[in-house]
Amino acid sequence: MVQFKVKILDFVEILVKDIGFSSATMNILPKLLQLVASPTVTSSPVYNKVLSIFKSMFAMKPDKLTVIFEESLKTDVPAIQVFIIKTTNRKAQQLAIQSLFMLCKIHLNAPEPQKKKRRLSKKVTPIAAADEIYSVFSPILKDFLTNKNTKQDKNLFFQIIERLPIVRPSFVQDVTTFINQDIAVYAKMQAITLLQRVLSFSDKSVHSSQDQIIGAVSCLLTKILENEKPSPHHIRECLKLCLKLHSVSTKLELPLNPLNSDVKNVIESVQLSDLAGKFPDLVNLSKKVLSCYD
Repeated sequence: MVQFKVKILDFVEILVKDIGFSSATMNILPKLLQLVASPTVTSSPVYNKVLSIFKSMFAMKPDKLTVIFEESLKTDVPAIQVFIIKTTNRKAQQLAIQSLFMLCKIHLNAPEPQKKKRRLSKKVTPIAAADEIYSVFSPILKDFLTNKNTKQDKNLFFQIIERLPIVRPSFVQDVTTFINQDIAVYAKMQAITLLQRVLSFSDKSVHSSQDQIIGAVSCLLTKILENEKPSPHHIRECLKLCLKLHSVSTKLELPLNPLNSDVKNVIESVQLSDLAGKFPDLVNLSKKVLSCYD
């Protein structure tokens, strides 16, 4: 049976090399990913053959990249998104993410359609392209931040933030929205970590979201301080995010909006909390944030 599967996969590999990274290739990706995730084929000839197919696919030259993004977005991408959300196999999950990255890169690098006589060509605006690319990953982010039993890892989103700068503004908008929702504090802190990662790139495109970031931090700090045993680590990371935003704005020479009275009160309350005596660094961080935004 194993030999039969390997022969079938030999045919698939030849087919993929012939047709390239096309819509037909996208159609078979979910099945290949399921084989990688299957515990019965790990380290078997079948497993190695599937990895070989993916390796060939990721190494394809531009003339072999013919997939139609809009078509795949409607048919194949949802299946891959569901696979990523449900699988516990990190290798298979990583291959799935790499496939989506490849699809997005092809879309972003696609040449503009030539103008036809007496007819205006439809040009994809940067905003439209960003929205389309972000839609590939937004369901995965939602599962990560709202599903208590999520199988996602934050490093997956670090890759998205790093490799696809075009999605960072939408990413920040969504993450801050999730922080303001009724989700677990642990998930909110994961979201803070993601925002810290975005800011580490000093990207001007996310600067316009500064009020949303500060508002989300204020909302989270309020929730943390209301706990009977507030976590000093959680408070510390929130204040550090505020300082990171200030640092990035200074580096980019961009204006920073002052804190409103509600946000100031929340940050000042850190100095008045029971933790102030035990953790003097929290008091110092709170004062530093207030002085930076004064």
